[in-house]
Amino acid sequence: MIKYVMRNFDNNALRNNKQFDTLDEAILFAKGDTCWIDEVKVRADGYFKSTEKVREMVATQIIDRITSIVEEVDPRNYDESIREDKWEHYWTDDCTLINEMFALVESLMSKDKHDEFSTWCLRATEENIIDYIKQTILK
Repeated sequence: MIKYVMRNFDNNALRNNKQFDTLDEAILFAKGDTCWIDEVKVRADGYFKSTEKVREMVATQIIDRITSIVEEVDPRNYDESIREDKWEHYWTDDCTLINEMFALVESLMSKDKHDEFSTWCLRATEENIIDYIKQTILK
């Protein structure tokens, strides 16, 4: 029998013993929370094992925060007259908002993806980084 369960985002531990019949039910239950939802096959003895076919991430609070930070730090969102000042403020100083954005984005990545992203960011422009986040994280 196939069911869906919630797991903690940070340590992958089972969130609760609640099993859901559909992925949509699990997502609705987890709304506003940050967790993984795994498809599992329930054995006759009641134990279950991940099918590794469906792994849905519910991270609405993180996604909402990344979205608001991206809107704030993207220099393209500002009038030409203040764009350079905004760029200097956010991207040349050690800005806590940028640091928070990177920490949140990286928290949603696997270790391999995080390593790849970190290396890529060293060569990318600020606009490239923002576009990548919009296209891969905020899609």
